[in-house]
Amino acid sequence: MAKPTATRYTGTPAARLLPVFFAALAACTEAPAATIDDVAWIAGCWALEDAEPGSGEMWTSAAGGSMLGTNRAVRDGRTEAFEFLQIRETTDGSLVYIAAPEGKTETRFLMISIGPTLVVFENAINEFPQRIIYSLVGDDSLTARVEGDLDGEERAADFPMRRVSCD
Repeated sequence: MAKPTATRYTGTPAARLLPVFFAALAACTEAPAATIDDVAWIAGCWALEDAEPGSGEMWTSAAGGSMLGTNRAVRDGRTEAFEFLQIRETTDGSLVYIAAPEGKTETRFLMISIGPTLVVFENAINEFPQRIIYSLVGDDSLTARVEGDLDGEERAADFPMRRVSCD
């Protein structure tokens, strides 16, 4: 029988076990049940706070098991970035968030948590972000948050928006 090789670990014993714990948790955790109606509060037009006019998101109403959205960032009077978005019901009774930035290949984020005014989507293998979070504050404020690991460092960005007319 071969002698086992030693592997040197740094950090506390608890820190060494965290990756194992989270991998096991992810493997055992099922997405909560939800329908598109559970996130219908995202529907409408949302202007990005402290940004040029035209910056923000627009979401269709919930219908047919989906919501369709767009995101646009305007700087110096020109579209700097855009994204085509979808939230769809899955066959297993959950939701998936699909993002296609700049019209490129889509990336899917599975819903991992949902509440009356909060939804969290995750794709642990995406480069960045790994999580997309929407939260409704009152009837007229929405925050989109992206977060995750980027080059070994936890990063996050919040995008506060206010409800505006879609005209």
